[in-house]
Amino acid sequence: MPKEQELTEDEFKYYTQKAGDISRQLGFAGIAIIWLFHAAVTGDKTVTQLAIPLEFFEPLKWLIWALSIDAGQYLFGSLLWGIAFSKHPTVAAYSNHLSNQIAIAASVLFIAVKLIVIVIAYWYLYLAVTSRVIWQAAAG
Repeated sequence: MPKEQELTEDEFKYYTQKAGDISRQLGFAGIAIIWLFHAAVTGDKTVTQLAIPLEFFEPLKWLIWALSIDAGQYLFGSLLWGIAFSKHPTVAAYSNHLSNQIAIAASVLFIAVKLIVIVIAYWYLYLAVTSRVIWQAAAG
């Protein structure tokens, strides 16, 4: 394989991995932000339940979708690469195989969808937080 192609593949792997890592971290950070607004609700004398304000349901739903897409990407990738390597056990035989292009396209698609879902989740999270927080200028 030519050096330029190796460099391109290494860069692609690096940036797709970083995009996946960042979207995953943003998903968990969003859930942590939502958790800051939870409250303990005592229904019975012995039972205490945790309640999340209703405004946070929509961003939570989108964050869970994003994390599910992230997990789905790994599942899909594992299946695709497992099937491909079972048919082409050597790297040389596999490097020219059509599944290689399919895997790259699927990876880009998963990352794009995941990042779009994260942006939507954070938009709803922004709306929820701004509806709950009272912003005041500091007395000076």
